[in-house]
Amino acid sequence: MNGETYIRLTAPITPHSTQRLLQIIDAKYQGGTRKIHLLLSTPGGMVSHGISLYNFLKGIPMEVVTHNFGTVDSIGIIIFCAGSRRHSVPHARFFLHPVAMEINQQTRVDEHWLLEHSKSLKIDQENIARIISETTQRSKAEVLRDIGERRTLHPEEAKSYGLVHDIQPDLLPPGADFAPIYESEAQQLPPLSGLATQIGAPPGTSSPRPRDASSSIYDYCAVSG
Repeated sequence: MNGETYIRLTAPITPHSTQRLLQIIDAKYQGGTRKIHLLLSTPGGMVSHGISLYNFLKGIPMEVVTHNFGTVDSIGIIIFCAGSRRHSVPHARFFLHPVAMEINQQTRVDEHWLLEHSKSLKIDQENIARIISETTQRSKAEVLRDIGERRTLHPEEAKSYGLVHDIQPDLLPPGADFAPIYESEAQQLPPLSGLATQIGAPPGTSSPRPRDASSSIYDYCAVSG
């Protein structure tokens, strides 16, 4: 379809998957594409990269349509919110939960450290809530409450919530211009040391966890420390 492309992202949001998505969009834009369909199934990932992708997709001179074709969790919801039209297949889910921090090695902390990183977590969570609030027309206080309660939405609930416009099984037409981003393209990363801010699948949830050291930042965002 001339001027229109479909990108399928089945990966956590990491520096590598973010870079790959931006490379595809850059190339498509330079080739004349002015409408992107972003097909998402992601467990979430790095806060800073997810918010950057949202801001980029909202700010480019291209129409962006987002589709949930499986699981859109955590910071993946923020990327999904970038669509001017947002769709879901009938059998899918959205998962909201709080931002958290994990310490991956021994770290000496003091009062100033605690205050600094507590403020950072609060800002991240409020930015996430603000984006969802602006997208759904729900109050930020209501969104923060739902994040705190770790709310899961099926497609009909997501439609009532304001996240989804339409529920439909179709994803792309025959012969469409198509580019995939696989899970393996998000995991070519060195082990993460120090601190991390989590907005992927937290402990105790059903979302998949890292399987080995090579994917140890599967759903973490590095911060200085």
